Amino acid sequence: MAITNYTELQAAVANWLGRGDLTSRIIEAIALAEAKMNRKLRTLDMVTKNATFSITGEYVAVPTNFGGAKTFYLNTNPVRHLEPLSDEYLNTAFNSSGAPLGYVVQGTNFRFGPVPSQTYSSTLVYWLKVPALTGGNPTNWLLTSHPDAYLALCCSAMCGLAREWDAAAGYRDEGYSILQEIVDQSKKDRIGDGSLMTRPM
Repeated sequence: MAITNYTELQAAVANWLGRGDLTSRIIEAIALAEAKMNRKLRTLDMVTKNATFSITGEYVAVPTNFGGAKTFYLNTNPVRHLEPLSDEYLNTAFNSSGAPLGYVVQGTNFRFGPVPSQTYSSTLVYWLKVPALTGGNPTNWLLTSHPDAYLALCCSAMCGLAREWDAAAGYRDEGYSILQEIVDQSKKDRIGDGSLMTRPM
């Protein structure tokens, strides 16, 4: 059967496992699979850009579905790149306000140091999380392009729930192998069959 949406994925997982006593847990398995995907995947499909991200204070909320910063810089002339910092360094390195030099992610917020002395316009290129499948959001780019990744990792989670550890490990390894293939293909799409070259200064 085709696996193109949330309902079809649930049916496919049930069919592959061939047991009806755990079907109520398939939704939970999908969420667990997506958590693994978000830890493993970094692809072109997950990159987005906000060229007018406003830094309005020491703490600013991260964007919706934020999966990590890729590039972050102030829209100054010349541009000033913001460095990812540790909490410990940010807590001790700055004792005055000014143009921010770096940031940390604390929960659902960026924290900047030094404390911004005004509002700064910045460009944030960041990774998006895989959009979670739900009844109201029945598909996403990953399910459309790579339903096998969803199926393998969902089956792994379901076998874990059933304490079928060998089967869970087999499905997990297959799922991780598929995720690595997705990452490798994304890198190939980005740079072609050649290698990255450094331009002489």
